[in-house]
Amino acid sequence: MIKGSGIPQIKGALNRRMTLDWAPEFPLKLITGTLGLGAGVFFVPGGFITTGQNLNFMILETAAFFAAVVKAPVTGMVLILEMSGNFNRLGGLALVCLSAVVTTGLIASPPVYAVLLERMLKPPPPAGDCKLG
Repeated sequence: MIKGSGIPQIKGALNRRMTLDWAPEFPLKLITGTLGLGAGVFFVPGGFITTGQNLNFMILETAAFFAAVVKAPVTGMVLILEMSGNFNRLGGLALVCLSAVVTTGLIASPPVYAVLLERMLKPPPPAGDCKLG
């Protein structure tokens, strides 16, 4: 399954270093992209979200992303509070950071630094075993 934008996979396919099975990917990307676009088209003109609230959403999603990636909700909240200089968002930050960490726990996603440490401690493969693609 393609995670994220899929740009590295597309580059690999164009350079003939990997093959892609587009059948399971395309409907998922199409549906989620359409839902995201539809939400923006519906909520802003509908008056549910004002354009001034976009900054709040960006700050909250940054905190949630950081908390989910490193599995450290308090650190995510403190960093974003410090960067934004506004403590009015503390309740929202706590909610999104905790829900992001719970979600990553439910899908069994390891913290990024644990994965990086595991890769660094793994011995390199012998020189003749390296393969591209």
